[in-house]
Amino acid sequence: MTRARQLPRGYSLCRVHNRALPPSRPCPLCATEIAHASVVYTPRIVVEMPWEAARWLSKNRAHVISGKRIVVTEECARASKLLEDSIALQKPMFRQDEILVTIRVVRPDRRSDAPNFVDRVCDAVKRAIAVDDVWFGAVAIPAIDAENPRLEVEITQCPR
Repeated sequence: MTRARQLPRGYSLCRVHNRALPPSRPCPLCATEIAHASVVYTPRIVVEMPWEAARWLSKNRAHVISGKRIVVTEECARASKLLEDSIALQKPMFRQDEILVTIRVVRPDRRSDAPNFVDRVCDAVKRAIAVDDVWFGAVAIPAIDAENPRLEVEITQCPR
């Protein structure tokens, strides 16, 4: 005869510990396993870049006309590579799912526009974390600080 058939009426059997349990009671040995929700890994990276390099990521400074072609400036390519490398150094583990890219543009004055940075920053993030940018939701937040201008990029995987 099996152990389950020997249990008193209404009692259940903990299959892990082979214990009889009173009606509607969890196994005390399994209680910690049952009570905790599953842990979800949500990657988050924050990168800061000085304004001297970051200002070249603006679409107003990123291109020059050379003859009949539009060419990316050398400064923009260097700044993009710097941002990409600083993100990749943190060894991000993002999945192909929704990602929020928050770009905080702390400018020294009102001459530049925060939304002008979105395309170049998202391209650098795409190359650094190896996730297609169709999954990105980007937010550009402007701010002014004459003493410490910078570009802050926060990359967060949206929880499922």
